[in-house]
Amino acid sequence: MPRRWIQLPAACSLVFLFGCHTATDESAPAPAAAAPQAVAATAPRTGVVETAAGRYRFTPSTCAIHDGNGAPDIEVGGPGTAPDGERIYVEFSSTARALDIHLGVDTPFASPERSLRAGVGSGEMPIEVTGRTIRVAELELVDDAGSREAGSLLIEC
Repeated sequence: MPRRWIQLPAACSLVFLFGCHTATDESAPAPAAAAPQAVAATAPRTGVVETAAGRYRFTPSTCAIHDGNGAPDIEVGGPGTAPDGERIYVEFSSTARALDIHLGVDTPFASPERSLRAGVGSGEMPIEVTGRTIRVAELELVDDAGSREAGSLLIEC
């Protein structure tokens, strides 16, 4: 196969950067210009559970929203920090109707030291989805000892 380009000497390398090249086969088609790539400005994924004790902040590493026959099917999970700086891992599932905040861990499937849970067994959890934003305006968090605390959830996927 014939070479289509010849190498330029090192002395011409600066000129090469500015478009100097020599083709050995004039009938060869010119290389296609790269198509411009669209750069979409996307907001970072964020999540916060607001309570009287403070904010539990997390960054969703999993963030799936699907419209399942008129009801949103949502699965979110990611690491973060509790109001006191302790590591946490948050899981939210509309299918399970549950929000779990695992305290003392920051990875999925790790055994948490303690946890907070909202949803199943702790009251109603009305979920509002607008685009990539998930809101639960009122939820009741229950800790391992059964203490209850009101809160809200906001996730930007």
